[in-house]
Amino acid sequence: MKKFNDLFTALLQRGLLISVLLLGLAGFVYISWGSIKEVGAQVIEYFGGDPDMGPFDPGMSKEEFMLARASAIAQKRGVEKDKPFDPQLRVDALRQLEKQESDRLLLPPSKERDSVLAAWTEIGPNPIPNGQTTTVSTAVSGRVTAISIHPTNPLIAFVGTAQGGLYRTLDGGTTWTAMMDSAASMSIGAVTIDPTDPTIVFVGTGEGNLSLDSFFGVGLYRINNALSGSPVVNGPFQTRTNGGSGNAFINTSITKIVVDPTNHDNIFVGNTLGFGGISGSQHPGPSGFVGLHYCANATAATPTFVRVLSLPGGGAAGISDIVMEPGTPNTLIIGQQDYAGTSLNGIYRSTNALLGGGLSSTWTKVVDYTTTQNNIKLAINKIGATVTVLAATGASNGRLLRSTDGGATFSAERVINVGSIANTARFAGRPQVAVTASGRIVWSWREIRGTRA
Repeated sequence: MKKFNDLFTALLQRGLLISVLLLGLAGFVYISWGSIKEVGAQVIEYFGGDPDMGPFDPGMSKEEFMLARASAIAQKRGVEKDKPFDPQLRVDALRQLEKQESDRLLLPPSKERDSVLAAWTEIGPNPIPNGQTTTVSTAVSGRVTAISIHPTNPLIAFVGTAQGGLYRTLDGGTTWTAMMDSAASMSIGAVTIDPTDPTIVFVGTGEGNLSLDSFFGVGLYRINNALSGSPVVNGPFQTRTNGGSGNAFINTSITKIVVDPTNHDNIFVGNTLGFGGISGSQHPGPSGFVGLHYCANATAATPTFVRVLSLPGGGAAGISDIVMEPGTPNTLIIGQQDYAGTSLNGIYRSTNALLGGGLSSTWTKVVDYTTTQNNIKLAINKIGATVTVLAATGASNGRLLRSTDGGATFSAERVINVGSIANTARFAGRPQVAVTASGRIVWSWREIRGTRA
C-alpha cells in the first residue's frame, strides 16, 4: 500500500489528477473494495488513449496504475481491503476540523498565527480550462443544480452546485458568498427561499439528476439570518417519524422543497436516488427512502418528517419535482419515477395535500408514463383565476406539456426535437421551464457541457 500512496503523492505533485473527478471528490463518498476494480476497468474501457498515464512511465501497466490510484484514493476515504467501512470516520473528521478552526483563534500573537488566519485568495483555474470535454478542449465550470430568487428583490439569489456547495449573491451576481463550506455535504440538490420570511433558506443536499456523479447527501439544512453577514446554518435534519428506521433523507438526493406560503412550518420535500461516483456505489450505512415527505415543524429546532404513504403504491417512487399552486398550499403537483417497475411513473396531483398532516391526502395520476421513466420538471404560475402548469419531460425526445386548469389535465404544447432530453435528462442535466408574469412560456435545456436548445 505504501507504493500506492507514493504514486498518488507523485501524481498530486505533477498535477496529473484531473481524471480523479471520475472517481468522485466528495469526502463522504463510499466506494467498496469490489467496486474499486470496476472503476479501474470502466475507466480503462472508456478512454481509447492514455490521458491518465501522464508524460512519465509509472513502471506498471495501465490496469495496475488505475487500480493503484483507486486504492490510494479509497484509503484516504477510509476504505481498505478486508476492513469494515466505518461511516463515523467522516463525522469525526469534520468535528476535528471544526475544533482545529476554533483552536487557531486562541493562538498567541505571532507570525505563525498571522499566517494561519490570513485570508486566502483564489488563483484559479477558473473556469476549468479543459474540464468535462472529450473531443475538444473548452473552458467549463461545474454544473448548477438549483436556484432560488428572492420573492421581492431579484438581485438576491441562492445557487446550489453539484459538488461545490451553496452560494449567495446580494447584488445580482456581481459578487458571491459561499454559505455552506462547513456542511457535511457540498452536493446540493434543492434550495428554496421561505416566501413568508426570506431570511430563512431551506437547502436539500444530494444531487437528484441520477448521473453516477450525482452524489447523495446527508439531509435538509435550514439557514437562518441568510441575508446577513452572520448566517446560521442549522442541520442536517432528516429524522422520519413514520418508519424508515427513523431516516428520511440520509444518503439520498433531495430534488425539491416547497414551502406553504400561509404557514412556513409546513414544507414538502421530494427525494430520489443518489450515487457515489463512477462505480455507481451507494453508501453502506443507513439510508432514507425515496418519495414525498412532509414536515409540520420546519422552523423548529429539530424538524421532523413523515413520508407521504397515501400516494399510489405507498409513494414508493423517486420524486423529480414538486410545485404548489400559488396561494393554495393544498394543491400539489409532483413528478414521479418508479425504480422498482414502471406503474408509478407519471405526474400526480392532489387538492388536499395537507390533509391529516400529509398522511391522508388523495392523489390523481394526471399524466401516465407507465411504460417509461421520465425526468419530469415542473413550473407553475397563477394569473387571476388561471393556473398554468408546464411539465418538461424526457418523453418523445423531449416533450413540453401544458395545463391551464391547475394541473388537472395536460395537453402537448411542443415536442422539443433534441435527443439529449430523452437520453440525458435523467442522467446529467435539467430541463428548465417557466411561465412569466405576462403568461409567456419560456423553456430551455442545459446539459452538462453548457449547450442550450
